[in-house]
Amino acid sequence: MHQAQKVVPVSDIPGLAEQFAQEQTHEREVIYPLFGRQIRLGIATYDLPPVKIIDVRPLADSPHAPARVVLGPECDGTMSFRLHRGPASSAAKVDASP
Repeated sequence: MHQAQKVVPVSDIPGLAEQFAQEQTHEREVIYPLFGRQIRLGIATYDLPPVKIIDVRPLADSPHAPARVVLGPECDGTMSFRLHRGPASSAAKVDASP
């Protein structure tokens, strides 16, 4: 998981990590690079790691101004997933584009 950014009112910052976890899409296509090609394995459900606030940058000098908040994983950044829909064909689809 990479970092995520969001602009929020100051009052929303304390609950932002929990809100982020609820709003995230837990279902995505799994694509792995292999020998310069993209291998599409299918659709998977991801177990998102807990997130923490990494940085808060106010967008103005007022104490009530919105802020840009950067969130990142609390753990080492690895994510597990469960495949539940494979590719359209019986073999994994290969995308030859770099």
